Amino acid sequence: METDKLTLGEFLIAGISVRTINNGQAGIDIKNLWDRFYKEDIAASVHNKLSSDVYCVYTDYAGDHNDYYTAMLGYKVSSIAVLPHGIAGCVIPASAYKVYESKGDLPHSVLATWKAIWDGGLPRKYAADFDVYTHQSWDNGSVLTYVGV
Repeated sequence: METDKLTLGEFLIAGISVRTINNGQAGIDIKNLWDRFYKEDIAASVHNKLSSDVYCVYTDYAGDHNDYYTAMLGYKVSSIAVLPHGIAGCVIPASAYKVYESKGDLPHSVLATWKAIWDGGLPRKYAADFDVYTHQSWDNGSVLTYVGV
């Protein structure tokens, strides 16, 4: 489900990241990132969280969605000036976003949303896009996807 445009101010994310590409490698890399996120208890390492929502950020695009980009799993934070060893920070710039909602089996419903975005011809900024995961069931969840436009 797609909503109208929403404008958000700049905010900060702290977490772990991987450089990847959507040629089949991203599915492996992002799954491994999620596994690492829980195995290493990243939630305990990020002390200045503004909420418990988990953000999956896509940024540092080398081109469009067919080229390399950085995927980061983390939390919205008050500062990235001082971070624990192994935790990276990124700035999500102020922007207008198209917002999509994925419902059902996670992460499959989120992947279906991204495939529709890629195939939909949306004029994107390729600065930063992100999914927001709230505490919920992986079997029947709801995730919001924000695409910079």
